Amino acid sequence: MRRTPTPAWDFENGTVWEEYVDTAFVVANSLILLITSVVGIAANVFVVLAVYHQKSLQTSNNALVVNLAVVDFLRCGIDCPILLAIVMTVYRRGRVDDLICDTHIVSFSFSCCIQLLTLACISAERHQAIAQPFKASQRKTRIMVLIPLTWILAVLMAVLCLMYLRDSPVHARCKGQQREKLPSYDNFGLFMLFPLWAACFGVITGFYARILALVKSHNRKIFDEGTFPLSKKDPAEEERKREETTVVENAKHEKNRGASLPPVSETEAVKPPVEVEGAVCMMPSKAGKERASKKKESKMAKRAGYIIVTFLLFWLPLITTILVNVVSDKNKNAQTLIIQDLEILSVSVACITSLSDPIIYAAVNPQFRTEFYRLKNRLSSVFSKKF
Repeated sequence: MRRTPTPAWDFENGTVWEEYVDTAFVVANSLILLITSVVGIAANVFVVLAVYHQKSLQTSNNALVVNLAVVDFLRCGIDCPILLAIVMTVYRRGRVDDLICDTHIVSFSFSCCIQLLTLACISAERHQAIAQPFKASQRKTRIMVLIPLTWILAVLMAVLCLMYLRDSPVHARCKGQQREKLPSYDNFGLFMLFPLWAACFGVITGFYARILALVKSHNRKIFDEGTFPLSKKDPAEEERKREETTVVENAKHEKNRGASLPPVSETEAVKPPVEVEGAVCMMPSKAGKERASKKKESKMAKRAGYIIVTFLLFWLPLITTILVNVVSDKNKNAQTLIIQDLEILSVSVACITSLSDPIIYAAVNPQFRTEFYRLKNRLSSVFSKKF
């Protein structure tokens, strides 16, 4: 983004090269934010509508998914457009109004806090669903407490950032301030974003490691169902069956003649032994239901795991810039325009998580995917009738 105008062909200072690079970063930021905003809004609306229309999706675990979709919708609808306005305005005029700069610090800290906390809650609930699948009432109670708690904490975090941590790279560029003239730089990332991200990352990693251990343990307990042998005629066995049949017939004959003989049941007389080949796992009905429930929840944990991995990948550039700023804090004058552009780009990349979450749910969850197709067909039919 542009600084104070200098001679256009000052090759010694690299002005022309920096100008081209600056323009390239503006284009990259604009494309990322536009796509994330437009597609992310539609995708997250589809997630909420899918849960609303499909009763099988209205579970306590999916309540956290809906909470995540609402937060992602707000980020796509508010945070991304504000950041896009900052990028474009700073490129043209060098700075933006203070109200827009402060609004971005509030919206970005608010959405990041809820998103991180919700993903940590999802990993914890997936673990509980696998470890204790029949304690649904406790799960509902926890979620009813966790969702409002994440919003309250996010509001408090946003207020604190607005009061004490208005020194993020975006906020500094938004106001046209130079890093070397600021009393502090990126304490917002050092004292808010990085600790929150690291704590949630530790929680997510710990719970998913335990989930994988549980799934592996459950898989070891699954045995073959066993098979009955094919028809094999044994002469001795055939002879025994004939003798038993003769006993039954004699008993019936004597009964007709009035003789007092103990009754012989045909089912007791003719009872061939059952032979089973292979390993058989004899499990009570409750254990069978528990195993089926654990298998289902393990698949759900893998789907949530895809979201966690994608989320971490998109966050890594922003976390890297925060750590680099900590290391290079003593050498403030060494920061170039390209590094500043990379800082803004890392924030834009972090916003992609609000688009990737609903797409991953649509791609790997059959219930969500089926409901998405139904909603798409309904919308297509409505538009076809109007036009």
